[in-house]
Amino acid sequence: MHPEGRAGNWNTCAQAAATALLASHALGPYAAGAQPSEAEAIAHLVRTHPPDMPLGLGTTAFRLAQLLRDHGLRVRHVHSGLFGRHEMIALDALRTHANAGWPVPVCVDDGLLGGRAFEAHWALVRHVGDAHVELSNARHTHLPLAAFRRAWACRALPYTHNSCALLVER
Repeated sequence: MHPEGRAGNWNTCAQAAATALLASHALGPYAAGAQPSEAEAIAHLVRTHPPDMPLGLGTTAFRLAQLLRDHGLRVRHVHSGLFGRHEMIALDALRTHANAGWPVPVCVDDGLLGGRAFEAHWALVRHVGDAHVELSNARHTHLPLAAFRRAWACRALPYTHNSCALLVER
């Protein structure tokens, strides 16, 4: 879903990313063959795992990881660490996971991708090539790798969200 497509729910991108993952595994709002609309599924996840940033300004990697774990998925949180020292390790983990067919929630600085300045957004990485990244739940579906890496660095966020990815498996 395009981040602008959730009118009135500008801060539920983490729950939207989770919805896509849960739908593909028939978990959470999609369990037992249920087929809620995407908006209903997101609203359900917002009720059970609301944004945890002060003033409801968004969802941290820790809350998103817990949401996914609470629905039976395994999650490993990777990030670049202090001063971005481990960015290439995080990128290699992201590439390996996404290219194995597992969509990966990543935190990006949406302001660097055409959104509001310093606004973080949870997108899903579908594939990482040598020169490009394919995404969903994002403003752009294809980005040059260099542009993705700049946005993924999320320089305005705490270090646990710099070059942050949640590696999710069933």
